[in-house]
Amino acid sequence: FDTVHVRYFERALDTNPSVSSGPALGFGWKYEDGDKLPVSEWQSNREGEKRRSSKDLVIPRHEREDMLADLGYTQQDIAKATRSIIKSKNQRRQTIVNLKYESLEEKIEKTTRAVRSILRFGTKKGIIKKELYPEHVLNE
Repeated sequence: FDTVHVRYFERALDTNPSVSSGPALGFGWKYEDGDKLPVSEWQSNREGEKRRSSKDLVIPRHEREDMLADLGYTQQDIAKATRSIIKSKNQRRQTIVNLKYESLEEKIEKTTRAVRSILRFGTKKGIIKKELYPEHVLNE
């Protein structure tokens, strides 16, 4: 690991549910190769750059929608992706709510299995014998 290979990826419509609202902007598969620099040179080039805060990295919804429209996505494409994001967010919320009851559900399942096991114990052969060979049960 001694060289940095820069690639410029295309932007694409995404369904990442971490956006606050609207469609997500992601990377596509297509890319163009950029510079190839030794790591030391790449680091020295970045030394003067100020690190951006997470707030600076947020692209407002209307800007994302405009960017996606400029890339050729239709309003229907954007709306479909937005609905998918909302569905994922709702599923995540439901999972968080259900986590409170997870241990209770596990105990109920374990108890149910134990009760079924107790009710079946020793009766499998008897039930089969009574149902398939009722004449043998009478003769016993």
